[in-house]
Amino acid sequence: MFHTTLVNNHCAIHTCLERSTVGARPLVTWPHTATRAALEQLKLWQPVGRTLRVRFLDGTPVLQQKVATFAREWSNHANLHFAFGNEPDAEIRISFAQPGSWSFIGTDALAVPLDEPTMNFGWLTPGTPNDEVMRVVLHEF
Repeated sequence: MFHTTLVNNHCAIHTCLERSTVGARPLVTWPHTATRAALEQLKLWQPVGRTLRVRFLDGTPVLQQKVATFAREWSNHANLHFAFGNEPDAEIRISFAQPGSWSFIGTDALAVPLDEPTMNFGWLTPGTPNDEVMRVVLHEF
């Protein structure tokens, strides 16, 4: 049963990666003893301490403000900063229009056309409790 669980988890991870990356190399390795995810150095934003530009493609001002507020929490824990604005070539582009919540991993976002989202919060509404908004925003960022 343990081996079957590993195989099923391995398949689930690969299925998820195939759906969430654009022409990116796989993040998952498959050593003989277990499945192990490894973030590739190429996906990390450089230089360290970089400020990433973030633009909202749609959404209400209330939701946009909540996302910006909670995303900035990362700056207290990681050497990374966010500048929210309306720059057309922003590295992170957020939508609320598509189903579900998802995001491209690290620099995979650079392969996405500038008029398309790199992050989506499709099920959030202005009435979503703040603790739930914070949870999903911190996860996707």
